[in-house]
Amino acid sequence: MDFFVYIFLTFFFVIFPLSACLLFDKYRQFFTGSRMLIAIVLYSLLSWSVTNGVIYLRYLLDPMSLQGPEGVFALFFGWLYLWMTSIPVFLVHLTVRVVNKKK
Repeated sequence: MDFFVYIFLTFFFVIFPLSACLLFDKYRQFFTGSRMLIAIVLYSLLSWSVTNGVIYLRYLLDPMSLQGPEGVFALFFGWLYLWMTSIPVFLVHLTVRVVNKKK
């Protein structure tokens, strides 16, 4: 079970934010105007679905593991998890872009 949680955390702290940064750099013309709003909604939907999927998959594997507040918080605020874990990666990405523009 711990291995499953570590894989989940790796995706949330590294894989998803880095993928978002690389997609933004490669397809910058796509992220303009209302398309940026669509990208934000899709990123939030990805966060919500993965968070709730992991919690309920863990519940299916061990029915006694689901706590009431944990499930409710993930249901209503699951979209926020990925945004909070992405902030450090986004800040490092922004710093690298600013430093490279000055050179």
